[in-house]
Amino acid sequence: MNQTAGVASGAGTTKRVLVLLFGLNVLVLCSLLYSQFGRSLTPSGGVSFVLANDLLTPMLEVSMSYPGGSFALPRLDPKKSVGNPITLGSPFEATLSFKDDRGNTIKQAFAVRPLGELLIVIHVLPELEEAVVKTAEGKEDKIIRPAASKVKILTTYQGDNYSI
Repeated sequence: MNQTAGVASGAGTTKRVLVLLFGLNVLVLCSLLYSQFGRSLTPSGGVSFVLANDLLTPMLEVSMSYPGGSFALPRLDPKKSVGNPITLGSPFEATLSFKDDRGNTIKQAFAVRPLGELLIVIHVLPELEEAVVKTAEGKEDKIIRPAASKVKILTTYQGDNYSI
């Protein structure tokens, strides 16, 4: 009778070990799947962006529009920035429009691709162009200066410990 009890006890232990191994495998598989696809399955609260004026002149009547919303500001001084949260967590197209200090309207579309919960920094930089100027001696020199009515928009990302 002891032999049958020993065999039944060994079968019960084997069963428990198999159930434990199966449970651990399911746990590892779920964690791997979540690390790969979990972020796209959970609803995003959106991201935050900062609009940075890296021009030498103020931006007037600033407006940025994106799917589902817009952001407006009467003036953004040189080397200043302003931030705003948005509810989009997936890539989108945005349009920035403003007037420069000469009254020229500048409007430009650009792509934004959120990376997790990193802060999106949108830099508005001067577009540079080559120009010819005459010196006091009458010689012509080539210089590089900011273009009138053109800007370059550069999107960067910033997190706790790094910037991209």
